[in-house]
Amino acid sequence: MALKSIIVTVQGEDYELEYNEATGYYERTLAPLRDETSFHQPGGYFPVSITATDTTDLSTTVDSDSDTNLRLFVAEKHKPVIEIISPNPGGYIVETTKPEIQFKIVDNTRSGYSGVNKNSIVLKINGQAVVGVEFEDIDGGFLGRYTPDTDLPDGAIEITVDGADYDENVAETAKATFYVDSLAPQHNVTLPANEYTETSNSIVRIEGFAGDTSTPITITIEVNGQLEEHFEIESGTYSKDIDIASYGRGEHTIDITATDKTGKSTKVTRVVKYNNKKPVFAETGIFLMDGSKVSEGNKVPATGNYVIRCKVVTS
Repeated sequence: MALKSIIVTVQGEDYELEYNEATGYYERTLAPLRDETSFHQPGGYFPVSITATDTTDLSTTVDSDSDTNLRLFVAEKHKPVIEIISPNPGGYIVETTKPEIQFKIVDNTRSGYSGVNKNSIVLKINGQAVVGVEFEDIDGGFLGRYTPDTDLPDGAIEITVDGADYDENVAETAKATFYVDSLAPQHNVTLPANEYTETSNSIVRIEGFAGDTSTPITITIEVNGQLEEHFEIESGTYSKDIDIASYGRGEHTIDITATDKTGKSTKVTRVVKYNNKKPVFAETGIFLMDGSKVSEGNKVPATGNYVIRCKVVTS
């Protein structure tokens, strides 16, 4: 008997196969009816059946159950999308050295997508993969949360998140950098050199070093509680001349404070005594050894000794 038709049924539609003399097969080129994965189908495939009918209407059918070659596995090609929620990229963490990290990864809310493979999700902190990420189901994927077990170091912290769906579509790596700042700036003042300095020069040079991971650093200089200077630096050395003449003679307290971008500060205090009044001779005299004052009429013997005395008043 001759064949009357060969009909293939796939995804609910029927198609007739045609004989290809070049290959010797009955064939039909098809495309999936929908942009839809077969992952969620029973067995992970779309079932296919083929029925061959001869001219007497006798027919034979084979399908995916009787012939495993007739299983149509279809993969969708849409990558999941990852978004880092917190810490805020570029932000500074000052309250804790163990900030919670949150991110979400979604494939799509459409039923035709394979969905996020939770086992594929990898969170890395400074290049090191972590374990213990907690996941919450959300529409189309997962919300991930992770709190470090140990303190993160001060400075820049880079986090990356990778993942894929069940059809092995790999998401673009999500990256974010934030900064941990748990310490006040390192701050040393080299001039004035000591905690207490005396000077007759009203111009006082302030020199120091301030270093921190959160820059710029603001340097403020106050004299007796009054603001004299206010400027910003990156981590490193600084110098500034201030004039204390308007504060008059006497002891003056100079506070030099370094404040980082997050508001943490370190203060160094110096006390400077300013005196621009010259010494004054209150009394002078030359005396013989018997205590009498040398004068024109009371001369020093050429072979004797004498004493020079003076009184000096300083401020």
